[in-house]
Amino acid sequence: MSLPKDPRQKMINIMYLVLTALLALNVSSEILNAFKTIDLSLSESNNIIQESNSSVISSLTELTKDPNNKEEASFWLPKAEKAQLFSDAIYNEIEALKKDLKLGSGLKMDGEKEVYNIDNLEAATRIIVEGEKGKELYTRLQGFRKDLSNLHPEIEKNVMPKIPLNLDAYNGKNASDYKKWSYEYFNMIPTIGAITILTKFQNDIRNSAAQVITYCHNQVGAVKIPYRNFYVNASLNSNYLTAGQDLVITAGLGAYSDQAKPVVNIDGVNVPINADGSAIYTAKANNMGLNSKRVRITFLNPKTGKSETIEKEVKFTVGSSSGLAVSFDKTRVFYKGQDNSLTINGGGNAKNIKVSVNGSGASVKPGAADGQFIVSCPQVGKTMLIVEDGQNSYKKEIEIKKVPDPTVTVGRVEGGNMQVGLFKQQTGVYADLKDFFFEGVKFDVISFTIAFAGKGFPQLTWADVNGSSFNAKAKSLMSLCEPGTNITIGNIKLSEPGGGTRNFPRQISLILD
Repeated sequence: MSLPKDPRQKMINIMYLVLTALLALNVSSEILNAFKTIDLSLSESNNIIQESNSSVISSLTELTKDPNNKEEASFWLPKAEKAQLFSDAIYNEIEALKKDLKLGSGLKMDGEKEVYNIDNLEAATRIIVEGEKGKELYTRLQGFRKDLSNLHPEIEKNVMPKIPLNLDAYNGKNASDYKKWSYEYFNMIPTIGAITILTKFQNDIRNSAAQVITYCHNQVGAVKIPYRNFYVNASLNSNYLTAGQDLVITAGLGAYSDQAKPVVNIDGVNVPINADGSAIYTAKANNMGLNSKRVRITFLNPKTGKSETIEKEVKFTVGSSSGLAVSFDKTRVFYKGQDNSLTINGGGNAKNIKVSVNGSGASVKPGAADGQFIVSCPQVGKTMLIVEDGQNSYKKEIEIKKVPDPTVTVGRVEGGNMQVGLFKQQTGVYADLKDFFFEGVKFDVISFTIAFAGKGFPQLTWADVNGSSFNAKAKSLMSLCEPGTNITIGNIKLSEPGGGTRNFPRQISLILD
């Protein structure tokens, strides 16, 4: 992607020379892992763009049923559908080329996992540079741009100059010779690097189609989702249960539409959505006394285009046939490093109650009130809770979990679209543990990697950051961002509450607009 007077040429040349030197010394695992991380984040971004394109086309299809918009919508819909078709076709061809590279690098299947020599320096050169694949890819990319341009003169005039896909070589000039183009991109590059570059081209293709599809829709009207009101619908099979009975919670989002992409979370567990928009959660009612379950639904609000969350707490009581009631004050499991509180009633006198725990180094001590006990767990695993009051006994194996992962955000955004101006104002990456049973539990960001691709970054580049705030290199790269840039923040390392560190299992993928 070439911009007038853009410093990308110097950056590309330096990175290419560095990469070549590294290849001569055998590429380090850190460099190869960086390629893998960027390839994964670009793939996630491609999925997000594809879902967005499908939603826009669905909205345009609905407009063809509106008498006020039918004529214009019927004119632009086929062009949007063709743009989607064109992008899917070349996207799949590139996917097949990536498979050829893996096969050429000794691909084997370890169960469902692909294993191949990611540091192979010969496959990309042999298959793409010296073989026919380089010519085929270059020709298909040229044809894709031409196909989009031919959809309509207005698309050629107003959209094509802005799309991220072009065929600049590393020298910043148009590479009319496919041999030179394929040589500069793929010669003597490790297989994982070549695959990452191909994924980048797929990202450019998806983004280019998105701009055409959005333009077609904008000639008719704004994207619409056919509902406006929302509410949480959560119900129990019973408000009173005895130990061992099934607890069944049925929850859903009112005025359901699959375009809202609702996510239903009950008691910390994501529950699949049924065809009618409901989510059914089932668990054993084993915790005697007053219990509650938190129902949390996250969905896309079409009025604002932003993700929103609404919640409802469902309360119920579990009775005890033995006369000894053990109530978990906060949650039905224990958490490592937290004061896990129990309230126990039985025997007519709290002094008669004896509580012990056995396993995983757990310990128990009396709490501030009669009948209250605090269980401390230094490690994850399981412990046996034993309660006796002289007449009755209660035994239950309790799972010990780690504190759940926090939400990691940039400007309170977990991923998706962000305005380029807003992104440039951000100061760093922050972790926030939301809606946890214990108060005051905090994670801190120790380090992360921020990667840049797409518009303005024809060559993938990144910065490693210590701490939660963007450093000078990250800020410098942020200043080059523009609409169409893809941002990936990964390798996020966190400090755990109570001590220790944790690698955050997800990445933040942003598409700037």
